[in-house]
Amino acid sequence: MNRNIIKQLRWLVVVPASIGLGILYATYISPILMGGMSNSFEHGASPLMASMITIVSAYIIAPTYKFKTSLTIACLWLLAPLTGIIIMIFGIKINGEEQYLLDGGVALFTTILGVLFGLFITWRLTAKHNQSDEKIIV
Repeated sequence: MNRNIIKQLRWLVVVPASIGLGILYATYISPILMGGMSNSFEHGASPLMASMITIVSAYIIAPTYKFKTSLTIACLWLLAPLTGIIIMIFGIKINGEEQYLLDGGVALFTTILGVLFGLFITWRLTAKHNQSDEKIIV
């Protein structure tokens, strides 16, 4: 009974915790780690690491179907750059100001790159986990 409750709680927490960890890194940890770096480097590296942290943490938190959960979180995380691109292309004004790409869109590109790296890491972890299961069975 106790394991079932823990499993249900992990499913309940997987989305807010993984996305929260990515936002926590991007807003609090990244400025401390990259305090002396240039602004353009920080604008590129912070989304890269935040998206990777989000996807890998979803893999760790999910009790089962870990790669599928990571893939779902990756799709949710890709909504941010997609929304930014749509706002920029269609010239949507927010608070009366037209939006533009900061540093030539490096943050959008590195977010997508971070999602791909995070999915690659979770895919490799899944393959390694499956290989260890096969060795135990044989």
